Amino acid sequence: MCAVSLFTACAKKNEKVETPVNVKTARLSNVDIENAALFSGEISAGKDIALSFLSPGKVLSVNVNDGDYVQEGQILATIDSTDAKNIFNAAQAKLDQANDAYNRYLPMHEDGNMSEIDWKKVDVSRDEAVAGFNVAKHTLDNCIMTAPAAGYISGKHINMDETAAPGIPVLRILSLDTLYADISIPVNEINLVKPGMSAVVSISGKANINAKVFDVDVSADPLTRTYKARILLPNQGEDILPGMLCNVYIVESTGSRHNIISVPATALNLGADGKYFVYTIDETSSRVKRQSVEINGFSGDSILVTEGISEGDLIVTEGTQKLDDGALVSVM
Repeated sequence: MCAVSLFTACAKKNEKVETPVNVKTARLSNVDIENAALFSGEISAGKDIALSFLSPGKVLSVNVNDGDYVQEGQILATIDSTDAKNIFNAAQAKLDQANDAYNRYLPMHEDGNMSEIDWKKVDVSRDEAVAGFNVAKHTLDNCIMTAPAAGYISGKHINMDETAAPGIPVLRILSLDTLYADISIPVNEINLVKPGMSAVVSISGKANINAKVFDVDVSADPLTRTYKARILLPNQGEDILPGMLCNVYIVESTGSRHNIISVPATALNLGADGKYFVYTIDETSSRVKRQSVEINGFSGDSILVTEGISEGDLIVTEGTQKLDDGALVSVM
């Protein structure tokens, strides 16, 4: 009897008790909402500046890395300026010689003791020397790369002791003061999108962003035959970064409305397969089911759903990050 009691006690001790996950829910119903068009997009920086050297040279220093924030005028990198200095010195000597000739012959020209042809040669020679000097100085100054604007370093393709090639970008500066959501619009929908229209930008894991259509291209991309549009985002600090994928919902200017199911944005999840899903609740077992859905637009803070769920379904609106398919839940 003692052995049986001990076995029973151990079995009860090892028995795993499933703890339900606390969630909030919503009962689905059809609603009459304003129609909106859905587009896929990508976040881009307001300024994307590519930087390169004007002349070849050995890289002597690189003072930044990807992700560094730099101020306007900050030194980013330098190359060997020996050749550039020699060219500059030669240009300086030629300019000094041209200026000396100009100053010596100017009184003769003013007194009429010099022909116009000879004076023109002196004047042109001086102009050519000035132009050559300016080019040489610009090339020498370019051996020190400075930031033309404040922003974040991206796309670093330069290291010490390498040889920089002229005109090949080695650094990029991204200014995040202004951000855009770039979308491509098919030709059959281009008339639906106009500058100034209201839009909502949805980024996975972020709160929806109310925005405006900034501009729309008037010519199509020759390869994709789509039109590019930019959605201007309000200042988001460092939370939103270039390259993030997004969905953009644009309210149709016709103001048309239709009857459809909408779900709170907090209920919508994006799977690893790139498909959206929600968790529905079996009210008999209190367990959730992962249900794929098709979306097509927005209404306020809600997402329009065209397939996958029906009116009357009970879905999870908060606490989805703790759930897996078949999890036991407790409605808060």
